[in-house]
Amino acid sequence: GWSYYRDGKRYNISGNKIVTLPGNPPSAGNYYITIQDTIGNLTVATQVWNLFDYNVIPVAIISFNAALTPVAWLANERHTINIDRYDHYYNHSTSGTLPKTIGSINNYTIGTATDVSITPSIAPSVILDEDIVIDIPELADTNGLSNSYVISYRDGSTWLWKSSPVPFSFASGSFIQWDNNGTLTTGKDRKFYTSYLVLTNTDVGHVFISGQSEFDSLGDAQAENPAMFNWNGFNITEFVVAYKFIWETRSDYNSTGKVVLKVDPILMSLKPGDISAFSSGVSHGSLLGIQGGTTNEHYHLSLPEYTEYQQLYINTSSLSNGNVGIGVEIPEQRLDVGGSIVYSGQLISNVATGTSPIIVSSSTRVSNLNADKAGTADDLLTSNVSINNPTASTPYLVDSIDNTVIHGIKYTITCRQGLLVQMSEVLVLGTGEITEYAIISNNVSLEVTYSTSINSTETQFLVSTPTGAIDLEIMYKKQVFLT
Repeated sequence: GWSYYRDGKRYNISGNKIVTLPGNPPSAGNYYITIQDTIGNLTVATQVWNLFDYNVIPVAIISFNAALTPVAWLANERHTINIDRYDHYYNHSTSGTLPKTIGSINNYTIGTATDVSITPSIAPSVILDEDIVIDIPELADTNGLSNSYVISYRDGSTWLWKSSPVPFSFASGSFIQWDNNGTLTTGKDRKFYTSYLVLTNTDVGHVFISGQSEFDSLGDAQAENPAMFNWNGFNITEFVVAYKFIWETRSDYNSTGKVVLKVDPILMSLKPGDISAFSSGVSHGSLLGIQGGTTNEHYHLSLPEYTEYQQLYINTSSLSNGNVGIGVEIPEQRLDVGGSIVYSGQLISNVATGTSPIIVSSSTRVSNLNADKAGTADDLLTSNVSINNPTASTPYLVDSIDNTVIHGIKYTITCRQGLLVQMSEVLVLGTGEITEYAIISNNVSLEVTYSTSINSTETQFLVSTPTGAIDLEIMYKKQVFLT
């Protein structure tokens, strides 16, 4: 026989008691089995019991779905009289199930794309549901030849389950699947995915759940934290997340799910008290007072931090070949800055000869810019230069853009159009005297190069020309010193 305590009184019962779930078949969902009388009859309900009603004795929870395999699993809830209801409630609400012994993972091989290599065995484990000691037997390795693993996954907001020959969900003939916001989604080539071994108080014992992200790198997959998953509606209340498995995909792999186990299974030992949905019933993605975001978007920043972030747009197209923008929403270069840059060090270019290290749109002259090597004979600048009111003694060249007097230049004048029969050098010596010059015609286009510069700030550039204004298009190199 057996006995139970109800409202402080002990009742002894002989023989078995049976309960039948309503419906044929019963509706899918959780059924809560209790004793509510003095003769040990079992009662079934679809609403969870009130732990503080001492006339109701929790017995078990049955998760049932006739369309799934297995069709049901049963969780033992027969707590002893050694724990009172308030201790039971407190421990369940704060820490939940605790691991006593987590069995080792065996009989697998890293990096090998065969079903034998990706189907591990699991040694016996022990977990504690307050005062109930739950022994979970070994899970044997069948090398993918039978459906020895139970996979739990979300279908929208409902948690379902199925049997599988491998410890993850997969599309037939294709890749592993992952939980994409409540939808089982088939993976892609050369990605990383996760699955998790959960030790439970059900008669199934071992349950695997699908990871809730798709990753481009092993490091990102390793950083995934199941405590941040959406566990709402998970139909097992007593469990421990024991291990994380990381899988890498390739389209040419022959294993089920086209995966290899990338690293050794990672020990987690995560209990419900570590998971926000179980410890407080509050989603930490929607706490009041967090700045920023619209519906379902919550940034864990202070208001000044969020305001500063809004002023800085950073867009990266990929991990290996991305552009970064500052003040630019869609950067077109490796670094695309919408604004001025202030720096205290050097601006260093390692561009090879043959490619201009700087591309400039403005034609405005830069003050205090001194360039030692700014061009070659083929790299000339053009400026419209005129001879202002030339006379025999006081003419000088000025830049028509900013009216700057040109000083200290020695250059050779040649006629680009072949109209000038003479090549002549013009030199400013500091006194303004020209040693050689060429007689030229009106509106002749000239090409100007130079060999030496003289830094004269007092002597104007004198030239002997015919009376009257002469417009010249002069091409000169970047090294020309101007005042």
